[in-house]
Amino acid sequence: MCRLALKTANEPFSPYTVLTAMEAMQEGYDGSGLGLLLRGMEFEDFRYNPKFPILSGIAHSDKAWRRLDDFMEERGYELKYDHKFHMRWDLVTEKNRYRYFLRAYRMPDKFMEKSQQEKDDELMLARLALRRDGEANGNDLTVFSFWPDVAMIKEIGWPLAVGDALCLHDGQIKSRVCMAQGRQNTNYGINLYACHPFFLQ
Repeated sequence: MCRLALKTANEPFSPYTVLTAMEAMQEGYDGSGLGLLLRGMEFEDFRYNPKFPILSGIAHSDKAWRRLDDFMEERGYELKYDHKFHMRWDLVTEKNRYRYFLRAYRMPDKFMEKSQQEKDDELMLARLALRRDGEANGNDLTVFSFWPDVAMIKEIGWPLAVGDALCLHDGQIKSRVCMAQGRQNTNYGINLYACHPFFLQ
């Protein structure tokens, strides 16, 4: 059985506070994974417009990172913000990690006059296309979410250790809603996509 923790507030807070609270539930997870869902985003070094969709995931190689850039540019997205985590690489247990990313984009111009449903469908299709691209290239690109005012962070490891590795305590990222899961891996192989919370759109 896994353990979930949820915090909401009027004022943005660091997701690290939720990870520290989860330490009281250590008997419910085994360090096989962490999932974080953040909504109501705030970045210390960027005035975020909540209309901009945020692309969340992991590039496992430089080639995957370049393909991601090319894909988004060819599809017409304008990069507005590229968050750079203050990494503690010595704490990252998985070695095939090139770049953890949270990237805010402006929608392609051709969608400015489209309906909300058409915009939503485009975000879903873009995310699924990126996921398929990663799977077709040895799983070198993992994409968790692509949606306005939503970010997802997932990684294998003990929740607090993952937070330390990504320096989530530094106040660079805050949100008004944070749901965290510490995974208990009892029946299945470890898969980043399989870690709760899920993003379904």
